[in-house]
Formats: sequence, structure tokens, C-alpha cells
Amino acid sequence: SLASGDYQSVEMDLVFGPSTTQHTVNISITDDNLLETNETFVLELSLATNVTIYPNFTTVTIIDNEAFLGLTIGFDQVQYAVSEQSGSVEVSVSVLDGEIPSGISVEVT
Repeated sequence: SLASGDYQSVEMDLVFGPSTTQHTVNISITDDNLLETNETFVLELSLATNVTIYPNFTTVTIIDNEAFLGLTIGFDQVQYAVSEQSGSVEVSVSVLDGEIPSGISVEVT
């Protein structure tokens, strides 16, 4: 992933041996003390040998901690996986922190 000022980019090779079933990728997040919107980036798996990659990407959203109105809303999960044959997927968005003082709106794209 290419980094903005809010996280450090990461590029590494993960090697899975016979007894290795999981690796952890650590991405450094920078608290920049700037009032800004949440930022999202994508991590991607590629160039695998002798294996199928699925899913091949995940998204990470950095929720700004200099919150507008002291209110934070966001997706309940950072990743969803769904089969093509299911026909649809339900993705939940919730108030994560704070109280809603009046009606608010958020765009989903």
C-alpha cells in the first residue's frame, strides 16, 4: 500500500511453511493532531506461488481521533467476504462513539 501521512507503507514477503498458518502485518499509524476526515487504504496480497489467494485485499480505515462534534460513526467491520451466489451483502454502519445531537447524514460510495 502507498502511504499517506497517516500511516507507514508496508511491503513484505510472507512465507508459509508446513506448520505456519498465520502471519501478522503490522502497520504503523501516525497521530497527526489534524482535524480531518477518516482515511482508508487497501492492503493487497499478490504474486503467490502454488496457492490461490482469496480474498486478495482488505481495507483499513483510520478513524480520525480529533472527532467532529465528538461523534464517530463507521462500519461495524473492516472486512466482509461474500460468495457471488449469495446475491447481496449486508454491511452495518453504527454510531461508534458519542451521541447524535440532531440528524446527521453520511454518504456511502
